[in-house]
Amino acid sequence: MRRFGAGYALPAFIPSLIRSRDSSISRMESPVEIESKLKRLLVSRLDVRPEAMEKVDSATPLLGSGIGLDSVEALTLASEIEGEFDIHFEDQELTSDLFRSLGSLSASIAAKCPDRTGNSNP
Repeated sequence: MRRFGAGYALPAFIPSLIRSRDSSISRMESPVEIESKLKRLLVSRLDVRPEAMEKVDSATPLLGSGIGLDSVEALTLASEIEGEFDIHFEDQELTSDLFRSLGSLSASIAAKCPDRTGNSNP
């Protein structure tokens, strides 16, 4: 235990958790990391079968013949993405082009994610 002013003790693992959280927030996520998070969201929030996700790559369509999301599921995914990545989609962005493929959605997310300075990418 480390002692911090006025005799307060902080468990030794807390500073490492704080450093870990700060470093993950302050860096941009790679497209691979974004796609991985999207796959987890699809399975956990939209009940896409995990075995179906094993065959999914960047070119896999999210709507129709690919993963098979309908319009309500696509909007649910958009809402989950906004919470997960701390971004916002404008109404006019929520088109079938956004959900064309896992890769196109990942690229849109990457463009909106804050960079190391806290600014959105252009």
